[in-house]
Amino acid sequence: MLEATHQLQRTGQGILNSMITTVIVKMNYTALAEVIELGPITTDHSLRLKEVLCLAPTIQQRIRNTYLGEHEFLRGCMDGVEGKYVSPSAPKENVDRWIRRVMGYGGKWLLFNRNRTEFMGLEELAEASALAEARDITGLKNLVPVWKRTSEWKNPVGRITIAAFIQSPLKIAENIWQVEDQRLALLKQLEKP
Repeated sequence: MLEATHQLQRTGQGILNSMITTVIVKMNYTALAEVIELGPITTDHSLRLKEVLCLAPTIQQRIRNTYLGEHEFLRGCMDGVEGKYVSPSAPKENVDRWIRRVMGYGGKWLLFNRNRTEFMGLEELAEASALAEARDITGLKNLVPVWKRTSEWKNPVGRITIAAFIQSPLKIAENIWQVEDQRLALLKQLEKP
């Protein structure tokens, strides 16, 4: 089970996948620590467990899959926003009168610049990923989102999309590092006679 979950951490992309696998691995590591604490385990089992723990994906792999794997999800969100709210062919009940008026005068690019939105989202995910890899918890706490740093009148819908899309990068990084600390503690526990 642990090997399969490690494989999911290695290949699965996105925040949701990361959160689920992190919880599963955390529970497995806690159970293993209890088993090791309760009594002696055979040498074969100990060696096999060390092998599985050493083959876990690196912290860089897990963090990059978590943050940078969200790119496709971001594109899907933008498709939905563009189709439902910003397109001139969107149903009238979905689009406020002011949105239609602005689109009539200046085109939809005044409200939603897809390329700019994607760039802002990727920039923010890359910054969060770099800080998480460095285990810079203070930096993650103080991270000012890209959409807040830019004072642009254009692209308000894109800025709202990014704000809703990228939630707490700090909590995710803390959970990933807690699991890594648990893994290292288990390896130390297995080395004791």
